[in-house]
Amino acid sequence: MFRAYAYSAYGSPVFMNGTGIVQSASAIGIETLYAGYRWDGTTPQMYYVRNRFLLPMIGTWNRRDPLGYVDGMELYQYVLSSPVRSLDSTGLSCLFCDEDAVVEKEKFEPRTIPGARPHNGGGDCWDIDLPDFLEWYQVKYGPVKDDRFRPLQRGCVGIAVIGQKCPRNANPSAIMWPESLLGTKCFLTQAEADAYNCPNGKTPFVFARQGTFKNGKPPIPGKGGVIEDPHEAVLGTELRNEFNYISKLGGYYWWMNHGSQIPGTLVITICDVPAADDHYPDEIWCVTCKKCNPSMKDPGGPLFQPTMFEPGLTQ
Repeated sequence: MFRAYAYSAYGSPVFMNGTGIVQSASAIGIETLYAGYRWDGTTPQMYYVRNRFLLPMIGTWNRRDPLGYVDGMELYQYVLSSPVRSLDSTGLSCLFCDEDAVVEKEKFEPRTIPGARPHNGGGDCWDIDLPDFLEWYQVKYGPVKDDRFRPLQRGCVGIAVIGQKCPRNANPSAIMWPESLLGTKCFLTQAEADAYNCPNGKTPFVFARQGTFKNGKPPIPGKGGVIEDPHEAVLGTELRNEFNYISKLGGYYWWMNHGSQIPGTLVITICDVPAADDHYPDEIWCVTCKKCNPSMKDPGGPLFQPTMFEPGLTQ
């Protein structure tokens, strides 16, 4: 016999028979309902979600998060108040609760930044002097403390180490080499890095290290295609011992010259695709998994997000 069910945003169920008449409960005693949670129709009506009970009438958990502040400062809040696009199948950690699930952000267009100019390497790439970028950002999103942007003085390395970290949980300046950060996985191809599934709802940050392979040969990957010693796998070029990092941010590929390579102003280059460079014939692609807390987002606006910039570096 046909049965129909409807739900509020937080899962309050409405039971209907085959003719659409609302009933007080499921005629067949079904228990698995909203988001696959187990329904307890007694008073108070709630869902059992392994480690906690969800109260759909008020849209909160019945008790504090056992893991603490992993999903923000509100320990009773259900999926960061974004139930249509997110879920929490364990009662411990929100899934799909990245910034996109909470705030719809504007499209970032590098060519609209004042001072942006076509990159001389061709392709759909844009060069922006670092002072112009910082001025544009602060006009658009508010003041930025100098120490949060200090890693950018390291050039392409600085973009990568900022992209790897979340606000307040680490100082990007403390990271020496992006590929050596604990938990980072490196592969021979971008496709492998893009396809890597981060565990526990974490967000991937993908980047490349470019230079020359050690001894002129690509490294032999280990289990799962992971390169065992990525820092030693790609060395600086023979002539000037230089290497490059490309960071994948907001659907674009970012890099920046080192001050030692090109005297004067640092220049950020942003491209639609990772442009090839004869100076760096070899590369590996890496992924760092992170779980940033959207509640730590600074009122000044986004910076280095998965879709554009990462939240909170304006603190």
